[in-house]
Amino acid sequence: MKKTKQMEEMLLEHFRKTPIVEAVCQKAGISRMTLSRWKRDDTEFSKKVDAALLEGRLLVNDLAENQLIAAIQERNMTAIALWLRHNHRAYRERID
Repeated sequence: MKKTKQMEEMLLEHFRKTPIVEAVCQKAGISRMTLSRWKRDDTEFSKKVDAALLEGRLLVNDLAENQLIAAIQERNMTAIALWLRHNHRAYRERID
């Protein structure tokens, strides 16, 4: 399959929303190997894919943090402990 501008834009949009390479490749009807070849042969496209994947991961991180905060507000002790362990110095795990 040849990479078209339309295919490129569609892939980038999907990566921004769902940063899972296999899932996006399946939606686009291409293999991971094809995507890898396109990235290898086109450094500008490769940079755009990497940036779109990062944007997608940041979106998922925001969604996950939102859910974690909701769980904390519902007094979920596991969520509270997780937050404190990663965001409060006094609750970090220590290795002696």
